[in-house]
Amino acid sequence: MDISQAYKSLKDLILQERSDITVVPKTIVSDVFLVPNATEWTKSSVMTAFVSGMQSFESILSMIADAAFLDTVAEALEITLEDVNGIITGALDQLASNYNRSRKPAVIATGVVNFYRPNPLSNAEITGGILSAGVEVYTNAGVSYRVSEDVPYNNTYYDSNLNVYVLDAPVTCLTAGTPGNTEAYTITNLKSAVPGFGNVTNKFSITNGLDAETNEHFADRCKTEISGNNWGTPNGIRNVVLQQFPQLSDILVVGPNDAIMHRDNNWGGRPDVYLLEKNLQLHSMTLAYNGEAITYIEDSRPIAPNQAITTSEGSFIFNSDTTSLEAGSARSRDYLIWTVRPAGSYPKNITVTYFYDKNITDVQTFLEQDDYNTGADILARQSTEIKVDIFFELIVFPGYAFATVVDNIRRVLNNYINAFGLGDDLEQSDIINQVYTVDGVDRIVLPMSKFNRAELTGTVDRVLADRNEYIRLNILSVG
Repeated sequence: MDISQAYKSLKDLILQERSDITVVPKTIVSDVFLVPNATEWTKSSVMTAFVSGMQSFESILSMIADAAFLDTVAEALEITLEDVNGIITGALDQLASNYNRSRKPAVIATGVVNFYRPNPLSNAEITGGILSAGVEVYTNAGVSYRVSEDVPYNNTYYDSNLNVYVLDAPVTCLTAGTPGNTEAYTITNLKSAVPGFGNVTNKFSITNGLDAETNEHFADRCKTEISGNNWGTPNGIRNVVLQQFPQLSDILVVGPNDAIMHRDNNWGGRPDVYLLEKNLQLHSMTLAYNGEAITYIEDSRPIAPNQAITTSEGSFIFNSDTTSLEAGSARSRDYLIWTVRPAGSYPKNITVTYFYDKNITDVQTFLEQDDYNTGADILARQSTEIKVDIFFELIVFPGYAFATVVDNIRRVLNNYINAFGLGDDLEQSDIINQVYTVDGVDRIVLPMSKFNRAELTGTVDRVLADRNEYIRLNILSVG
């Protein structure tokens, strides 16, 4: 009951008893006796509904979705809408703690940057060098990243296409959350000089940055997890894995007879678990080379495609497994084809350094624990990243700095697209709507010069993603 309803109810009660009393506004009875009571009635009614709504995850979700009700609560309690959401946050955290659930914290964006060196190693360095952990790089917008571990290098990391030496290094953002997500070729600055290296960039987008879990997502997750957590079901597997690995925002569990179940063969019992986020880590493997033409990678897998792989001797072509039934997993059949075999007598120890997806190996190890052994052959796999390029011309209002508006557009679009989960499609109209939320934007010149998958040309209305695919921004060009 709101104030107007309470006021009418009280007025009707008075007139039933005393028809001679005037109860119109600005009279003593109305302003002194009716309105204060009506206000208190409304506050009491709203507070009762508000408190009741915080007793279950389902009712919290209903409240969050009801903007008008939240405005009424703020008005009744004479507080801001931000304060109301703060009360809901505290109540939700407390309710979740009763079920041993906690909100997922912000996750740091990760990726790989590429350091460029024009000259080979000197004689003094010929045995190899180290790019030290802690080297900082940043974007023109001032977002900083730090090399997360020491990276060894030698003269085998030469890029014949660019005619320079390119060293790939893992980085983490210095700020947790979505601000660390950025598209390709935006990291261009070194905080301090790195001997021998002159330039830096990121050939691929930096992703995986997540803000702390929202009330809506947290309440929905708790509701789903508590309603059913049977490890023997796809939903149970999904809930347990997401609870165990807070850095994962989404996974897809594919069971027998599903259209994208590649290992089933109509027998059943071989579910796949596709992970949304990747965690690329550097790994060095020492192997006893016997002169063979092909060397399979037996250590940590899957190897990250499109990232540099170095070896202490010889040259090779890397083949990422994309065709076997276990491609993109810890059982992936990644291998090297030697174009220049290591010299000398065999066997000899060779060190190969490469990037692999640590999320895959961690989840696979967890799935194979005895506590979770259901007799099913569950396999963790990489989902497929769809990289999207977006090019358009922008007109800004007078008085706005073009570069500042573009930086804000980059932030908005990175946050928007990096929040996409598995199977989410991206429409051109989505991008236009997001751009128009930025202050200073007058208009986008349509049609866009490109809105499509990175490997394709032209503009489409929609970029589609299958259930085991996800979309991320690759290059944003605003002219």
